[in-house]
Amino acid sequence: MAMRFFVFAFLFFVSLVFFPSQQLIAQEVIEVPKIEVKGKKATEEPESENKEQVVDKKDVPATLDSLQRVLRTEPEFVVREQGGAGQASSISVRGSDPHSTIIAIEGIPLNSPFLGSADLSSLGIFPLEGLFLDTEPVSISPIGGFLDAKVISPCKEKGFKGEVMLGSFSTSRLKLREGICQEKMNTLVSFGLFSTAGDFDYIDRNGKERTRNHNAVKALEGVWKGEFFLGKQKLETFVEAFADFKELPGPEQFESSTATGQNTRLICSFRYKRDSVFQKDDKAFAHAYIKLLRFEFDDSKPPMGPPQYADLLSVEANGEGALEERWGGFRLRLIASGSHTEGFVERKQQEARRPKRESAMGEIRLSFKKAWFSIAMRLQTPYVSDFGFFLVPYGKLSLKPHRLINLSFSISRAFRPPTFEELYYDVGFVQGNPNLRPEVAWQWDGTIKFGTKKNFVKVSYFEKRVSNLILFLPVSAFFTRAENSFRAFIRGVEIATSLKIKFFRANLSYAYMDATYIGGITMPARPRHRAGGTIEAVFSRGRFGLRGLFQSSFYLDRYESLKEEGRFMLDLFTEIKATKHLLFAFEVHNILDKRDAVDALQYPLPGRAFYASLGFSL
Repeated sequence: MAMRFFVFAFLFFVSLVFFPSQQLIAQEVIEVPKIEVKGKKATEEPESENKEQVVDKKDVPATLDSLQRVLRTEPEFVVREQGGAGQASSISVRGSDPHSTIIAIEGIPLNSPFLGSADLSSLGIFPLEGLFLDTEPVSISPIGGFLDAKVISPCKEKGFKGEVMLGSFSTSRLKLREGICQEKMNTLVSFGLFSTAGDFDYIDRNGKERTRNHNAVKALEGVWKGEFFLGKQKLETFVEAFADFKELPGPEQFESSTATGQNTRLICSFRYKRDSVFQKDDKAFAHAYIKLLRFEFDDSKPPMGPPQYADLLSVEANGEGALEERWGGFRLRLIASGSHTEGFVERKQQEARRPKRESAMGEIRLSFKKAWFSIAMRLQTPYVSDFGFFLVPYGKLSLKPHRLINLSFSISRAFRPPTFEELYYDVGFVQGNPNLRPEVAWQWDGTIKFGTKKNFVKVSYFEKRVSNLILFLPVSAFFTRAENSFRAFIRGVEIATSLKIKFFRANLSYAYMDATYIGGITMPARPRHRAGGTIEAVFSRGRFGLRGLFQSSFYLDRYESLKEEGRFMLDLFTEIKATKHLLFAFEVHNILDKRDAVDALQYPLPGRAFYASLGFSL
């Protein structure tokens, strides 16, 4: 019976092929051009919903020699510079110390376990796609937030591209990259060089004109990123090697002509992502990396004291994994991570030390989201060797009562363990303290945003209460030691507005911050008032714009004895797209030529500077 059925089916098929019906014969055959359709399913890892892009490559002038000039116009950031192109700079987010703010590349923190902060200027030749500020980063809970630099996607800028820049202070920069985008594999290779003599004229605190010498910087960087796709799985590999050599002139009062510093960085990262592990809507990812950071300092003839030499080396191995499940509007995320850091310290006339640290983190996050309402709760249980376990809760409520109105409120706890230097530093009259406790902070903020994605006004209020602040304080007339001493209260208001109408664009901001130690003493390097922004006209063949920053006076020390006056800085930039493959750009920094300004560390800042660049593609 079965055989007879298959025979009849076969004869029916043959009759359709060789003896088609008249209706089929009468149909007209329409030829269409061949098309090729390719696609990849997005497999984004379960990241924080609080990630906000603060710098976009499209909005950064091609000639820009430092990201900090754009970043400091955002209301959340105060940038601390050491003066001159390529010299070190750090950031403070909403009044937090730079030690408490994480700067990362592709999710990998660059902060040194010895020095605490990270150098933002080291991203000057990085193939940057954008900078993202995250107040709820995955598997970490910094007091000052998490600033992540993302590398350019190979598929966004395919082919070979390059850029040559020349400017004041004998500054030059070369950036080359190649992006390859394929169906199963994407690759980006990048190489960068930077060099500057760094010398500039300035006016010291006594009104005397002087020249800032011994300020040269040389840097090079290589980056490789690969993306590999296999169905619902994605593997990312990232390798970065960076090195710079800097002459370190020191603060204005104690200039040096012999101090030098060298930074070396090597990162190897592997990231795995997968959709639909157990069911349709779940996700999983794993991330592992190895990071080497090295800082060498040498000064054969310092302004005071004997010759100095220090070699600070750290190697960190880190791994983390996460699983995210979704049921309707509910979202559950489980994360576990662990790391091991080995340090090596060598100083002149001292025995070498090898500090180390282990840490682990467990995290559970539950959220619920609808069209007009969302709530998120998170609990982290970090463990740090020598300090034990901590409980770090987080909660956020978001409302959207109208399509043009967004409201949010969040509250969280955060902490910062002491650095190796704060624990074990020992040069005789200045010492660390192995009995230190981690800094701890409770912080909350509320935000209202009115408008669309392109045109809006956003107002935020925040408070931070920080305890166990770690400071190096004098114990006697001849001895200074790291201590858990002060508590601090930081609060502020931030206003940001964006306007985009045809060819006109404006991004303006204002920030008020009141940062004091308990007792009323003002915290240093925190201007009470800041206002900044960018105004530009964008056309099909180029753009022209102004970027400005005003900040009020601020104290340079913890005792309100030394104060820096307020200042206004103005930059000009323009770009002209000559052809499809050529882009000319020109920029003027500090148009008003203010040369008597110093930054938080009492380093003088340069006056007017000019930069020009040529971008090309093949």
